[in-house]
Amino acid sequence: MPATESGQLAAGQELPERTYCPDQVDLFRYSAALWLAHRIHYDADYARSEGHPGPVVHGPLQGAYLIRLVEDWLAPLGGRITEMSYRHHRTACAGDPLVGRGRLVSVNQDADVIRVSCEVALFRQEDGAMTTAGRIDTEIPKRTWP
Repeated sequence: MPATESGQLAAGQELPERTYCPDQVDLFRYSAALWLAHRIHYDADYARSEGHPGPVVHGPLQGAYLIRLVEDWLAPLGGRITEMSYRHHRTACAGDPLVGRGRLVSVNQDADVIRVSCEVALFRQEDGAMTTAGRIDTEIPKRTWP
């Protein structure tokens, strides 16, 4: 449920946690679909020769996971994402489960919409290291809010 027990959205409320586990095939397909030709993303031997433990998860793919985290929460409310920014902090590799977490940092209402800003981040499940973090702003039409 996206609201607090009182039925309202509130700063500090956490989004439902999600886990993503990109494998080598996912990285190859992502590279092919977006014409991202750097071999560290799909060639395990090459990635290791560059000092990585395996193929590196694309930054934009991690950004897409952050979007999915918010969209999964937002979709039942009829809302939409209006803005996003994110930054990478550490590498994630194929097979690393990535845990997505988020929380509402501000909730503002006007006559027609509820504007919600969320802090979001991905963490490697194995060691808890944050790989990517950002902020996603959303709008929820009041007509869809209970």
